[in-house]
Amino acid sequence: QMFPQLDKELHFGFEKCGSLVVARSKEDEDILSDLMKRGEKNGVKNLRIVKQAELREMEPMINKDAISALYSPDAGNITPYEYAIALAENAVDNGVELRLRRVVKGIA
Repeated sequence: QMFPQLDKELHFGFEKCGSLVVARSKEDEDILSDLMKRGEKNGVKNLRIVKQAELREMEPMINKDAISALYSPDAGNITPYEYAIALAENAVDNGVELRLRRVVKGIA
């Protein structure tokens, strides 16, 4: 949930598109349940399990073996190098001395 606000501040191109982790068996559904519990424990909001009928409405071309999915509507993607550059620029703006092509022998 932090990426939309961080993108507003650092402009690295977060694209919110949601995600589905798909189950094709009862065992997979048990894994989805565990993933949902872990996500909630880690503060991820708006997670929910969608059953086959709703899943097919969301993704009509999904594999016919799909029986449910863990849906995270707030998930998205970034371009990793743009994100890394934005973080480095922000660090420099806040007083970090950035040194390139140096061997690190210790951190004080």
